[in-house]
Amino acid sequence: MITSEERRKIRKERVLELFKLDPLVPITLKGKEYILEFNNYAVKGVFKDTGLNIMKAGFGQEQMQDPEVMGAMLYWALKTNCTDFTQDDVDKMYSLRHYSYILERLREAIDLFLPDMSDIDAQIEQEKREAGLLEANDGGEGADPLSKTVVNGSATGPQLMD
Repeated sequence: MITSEERRKIRKERVLELFKLDPLVPITLKGKEYILEFNNYAVKGVFKDTGLNIMKAGFGQEQMQDPEVMGAMLYWALKTNCTDFTQDDVDKMYSLRHYSYILERLREAIDLFLPDMSDIDAQIEQEKREAGLLEANDGGEGADPLSKTVVNGSATGPQLMD
């Protein structure tokens, strides 16, 4: 059985691996290519602007449907590499018809920001089920909300809810 200490060690190793990558995601807006980078600067900016802590709440359908949240997410993900942009500049670069494309790009940027622990979480849950500590469809108490993305019923990467 994987202990909490082993899980922390694996998470630390995976976070260190992330620092070797450039978590940059290209996005095309108004015919020009830009770079999205969802880093702590962006997370804090979204929180300051909207009160939404995506590290805790995730980013899914409800947040996507809020124009303030969606605009703030895009603005702050662009801001690292496009420092001259204002929120108004970014808001003028897309419309409702672009939401699914922007959501896809933002999700990829967020996925690159956080380590994927879904394989370890699945192994822990399976071991708990085998030990009789969990029922078959119970995710368990204190599950890490950032350790999985729920997409069409399967878990992968950080929590990004549909």
